[in-house]
Amino acid sequence: MKRIGAEVRDQYYDEIEQLMARCGAATQKEFLMAAIALLRWAVEERAQGRVVGSLDDRRHQFREYHDRLVSNVRLTAAGAK
Repeated sequence: MKRIGAEVRDQYYDEIEQLMARCGAATQKEFLMAAIALLRWAVEERAQGRVVGSLDDRRHQFREYHDRLVSNVRLTAAGAK
């Protein structure tokens, strides 16, 4: 098992704490694992040529998620058109 440590600005630490409380994450490890799972999903979707975002069902509006890391993902052979 490996250990991860990171120094972050106070404002980011506070935001992490607020997000943890908002979504009910009991530990920083739980929060990090959920964040990794979400990023993994976004990366795999992008590799398949899909757009990652959210859909407002009531207004029928789609908002695309823009992130440098996800944008850097190259299409896999299965996702290439």
